[in-house]
Amino acid sequence: MAKNEPKAFLEVVLDQFSKVRKEDGAILVDEYVNAYEAIIVFFDYFGRLFSFITADVKSKIEILRKHRKGDAGQNYLSVRSMLEYEVNRNITIVKGPIPSASRTLLRLHRALDFIRLFFEKLSESQEHDKVSSIASDCYNQTLANFHPWLVRKGTALAMYALPNRACLLTKINDQATTTEADTLQLLANIVAVINPIYEETQSLYIKQDLLLLP
Repeated sequence: MAKNEPKAFLEVVLDQFSKVRKEDGAILVDEYVNAYEAIIVFFDYFGRLFSFITADVKSKIEILRKHRKGDAGQNYLSVRSMLEYEVNRNITIVKGPIPSASRTLLRLHRALDFIRLFFEKLSESQEHDKVSSIASDCYNQTLANFHPWLVRKGTALAMYALPNRACLLTKINDQATTTEADTLQLLANIVAVINPIYEETQSLYIKQDLLLLP
């Protein structure tokens, strides 16, 4: 890639998620939000039926940024400090002008489980594999566990409108000159970076007994 050539979508995602987890394992909220903002572009490639997901994620990103900009912003520097702060003040589920950051990030965390699994399966896919089947399987293993029946039904129907594998890979390749093999490898690299972020966040929520926040 030339020095001044803009990065393609997947390269931006990889770069952003590489900044989220520090060497000591801390998950930085600002970087987590920035990485999520980069990756939600992916849902645009799914088609207009998934635009509601993008809108929902953007609203949650804005909530977390408001917490970081607020008077108690320093307490929201990392996921660990955020959870400890809200648990100690018993505000993880209290409704207020700004929703709980713990609850908000938990929703993004659950969605990240779907994204990482989908990227993993897509990176391992073959030419004959159907994106709709891959996405459905990943959804059923992750987000479906937290969604009511109507949402699960609507999502299942929307899966049928997903682009085919060749079309999706072309879109996420973002007109870059990389080959399909390079694109699949980039997806695998992203998964490798996301996994420890997801696992550390999961352990923090388990420690605080917050995995099932309503």
